[in-house]
Amino acid sequence: MGAVRTRRQTLSRVPHHHREDAQRAHLPHALGGAGVLAPVAVSVRFEHAPTYNTYGLAAQDYPRVWAERGLPSPHRMPTDDSLCLFFPHDPPERRWHSALGLLTLLDLARDHLFFEHHWRTTGGWSGGEWLGAQAPHGFPGSNTR
Repeated sequence: MGAVRTRRQTLSRVPHHHREDAQRAHLPHALGGAGVLAPVAVSVRFEHAPTYNTYGLAAQDYPRVWAERGLPSPHRMPTDDSLCLFFPHDPPERRWHSALGLLTLLDLARDHLFFEHHWRTTGGWSGGEWLGAQAPHGFPGSNTR
């Protein structure tokens, strides 16, 4: 609830139009940060019964987060272009989980978008620098990077 109070001007909670068991938080022009030229719209979707793999995590601990769809990034989910914000098999202290709250998730997304911006401006796929921690990508037999 802290994120709703803190960002009341921009945060709205709406039912996901494709699924009855999903909620979406949409932040139009809500996240900006150092090095980012303009605010960025971010969507967060929590599902009670996700149609995507949660890798053993509870549904509330593995939401989907989207922003700046279609831009190149080494840390996006290949199936839906959502942000790959943490490695789900890391211990709880190294990843986001619902007990940390929505505001912490939004801060993680803001940092991720800044890292993407820096990575693209320093060369992208041709040697761009990722400023944040990185985990190995993918799981055997899965469609993740």
